[in-house]
Amino acid sequence: MNGNPARWLICALTSFILANCSTDVTPPVSRSFLLDSTNSFGEACIPYGEFSLNEVATEAPLATVTNLLGEPQQRLAIAPNSDIPVSSLVYPGLIVYHFNGQVAELYTTDAKWETPSGLRVGLTQEALIGILGRVPEVSERYQAPLAYEIPVCDQDLSPEVWTAVSFGILLDSEGIVTALSIEREWP
Repeated sequence: MNGNPARWLICALTSFILANCSTDVTPPVSRSFLLDSTNSFGEACIPYGEFSLNEVATEAPLATVTNLLGEPQQRLAIAPNSDIPVSSLVYPGLIVYHFNGQVAELYTTDAKWETPSGLRVGLTQEALIGILGRVPEVSERYQAPLAYEIPVCDQDLSPEVWTAVSFGILLDSEGIVTALSIEREWP
């Protein structure tokens, strides 16, 4: 070792400190959540861009569905004795309900189907709230131990669209997401 050992030690410690101490004073990036917005009624809402699973959106034409997903496992016609003109396409873990040639509802029980922000079956309630940003209103509409129903954000949408669209999230008694229901108003 050439030179003064004390000087060498000070230089080594200074280099270590400078290499391992951050001098970055950039403020933390604020994180946005799905429920950061409210609709015109003051309710927490989900942006319209989230109303899709693997690029299949409510109101999409059926041709778009089959172009994106291929042929379904089953095509189910209108239920016998039903006055609701809704049919369905069945894919593994996904049912696409449709009428008048457009998607009316997407219903999944499989984790491979997810929204653009990553909402999907299998998330824990904690992970779900981490994406949403807060606990949404509980819904009694669904038959599940716990369910949330969240309206669409109505900014830039026509009233006939935003009043007719909702996002259902069903959880089991363990707090695990078991199903997603993305729908517009049925006939």
